[in-house]
Amino acid sequence: MRVVFMGTPAFAVPSLAALDKAFDVSLVVTRPDAVRGRGHALVPSAVKSCAKELGLPVLEAKRIGPGQLEAIRGAAPDVVAVAAFGAILPDELVGTGIACFGSVNVHGSLLPRWRGAAPIQRAILAGDTRLGISIMRVVHDLDAGPWCRQASIETDSLGAEEVMARLADLGAQELVAALKGLSSGTLVWHEQDEAHASYAKKIEKSEMLLRT
Repeated sequence: MRVVFMGTPAFAVPSLAALDKAFDVSLVVTRPDAVRGRGHALVPSAVKSCAKELGLPVLEAKRIGPGQLEAIRGAAPDVVAVAAFGAILPDELVGTGIACFGSVNVHGSLLPRWRGAAPIQRAILAGDTRLGISIMRVVHDLDAGPWCRQASIETDSLGAEEVMARLADLGAQELVAALKGLSSGTLVWHEQDEAHASYAKKIEKSEMLLRT
């Protein structure tokens, strides 16, 4: 199975590494280098750094327009795998126009709880003690697609960084299992219960300030 992977932060790195071991990753799409730190240096995304170490071709993109779609089409994927890419996917990737299996996403919550941009952070702030990941089909509505695999961990004694790392590893394992199921035709998809949906809005800078 040929895979185009789309992701940006450290959370997505285990998924890329796992896919590279299990499948043919024909292209990695990630957000461009960003200015960080007091020195205002350009720093590559965690996914770009990982892809370079693995010797995989990289396409940097703020958004997916016609040029980027042409590059993705040229990579001839069977499926597009997404993990925290950071931009909305166009119709061509939501459907099966480019990849015969469409696009699947590693989402950092037990859907339908915590759809949106910051599911893990919002779950921690809300005091959730069981956090998890869902492998879901990408659809037009925000994180509303059917899911095929879910897994969770107890987080009572874990710090936020360890929670994030464990969920990233869990997402990688479940993503590989999902793509193998796609290939064999054994996946079972589950529609989300809209009555139980909740939303995880982006974390604002003001929420990260320490209060004394």
